[in-house]
Amino acid sequence: MPGARGLECWAASDHGRMVWAEVNASRSWGFARAPLPATGSWNAAATLALRPHARFETQLIGSYSESAWPLRFVEDLGGNTWLLAGLQSPALSVTLRQLVVLTPRLTLQLYAQLFTDYGTYGPTYTAVGSPGQVIGYGALQAGGAPSSSPDFQDAQLNLSVVMRWEYRLGSTLYVVYTHDAAGPTDRALALWPPELSRGPATDTLLVKWTWYWSR
Repeated sequence: MPGARGLECWAASDHGRMVWAEVNASRSWGFARAPLPATGSWNAAATLALRPHARFETQLIGSYSESAWPLRFVEDLGGNTWLLAGLQSPALSVTLRQLVVLTPRLTLQLYAQLFTDYGTYGPTYTAVGSPGQVIGYGALQAGGAPSSSPDFQDAQLNLSVVMRWEYRLGSTLYVVYTHDAAGPTDRALALWPPELSRGPATDTLLVKWTWYWSR
């Protein structure tokens, strides 16, 4: 693959304060190498936290990235001929973390994450080579359309609520609720909205009880 260079920066405030924040960003460049074009990727993320009391903390985390790869496998055309293509893939993630200490022995934790991304392939190339063989740039030729579109999209919403009650020393009761939803596979290639209401979803309720038995 062509050579690459990158740059990264970050900044953060004191995590011991009532309100703190953290941000980071990175940028990378992939050099052109005929017939592959130059590529560029970048990522940015930020965290904002609020802790007004030792028993209450909220964190909101967001990230966005645009990734680019000059060459990825697409399809086996047979006869040791491979169809390859560049890939562009943006992704968005938003996460909420909530901690509430109701009593020294009773806590409540909430976690919610929305993740969505998609990918588009092109331009395409063909190359001939046996499995395990190193294929040089000069072996790449302009390719045609694949038999089916390799473009993809994903959307996922994960929710969980955990109650932990240590009702006596060494004995704990956990109640966990989770909700996992996925976006439909036939939606348009876009980060938002993910149309999660049309996709499959799973709800789960778990109870775990531990009892410390002492003589």
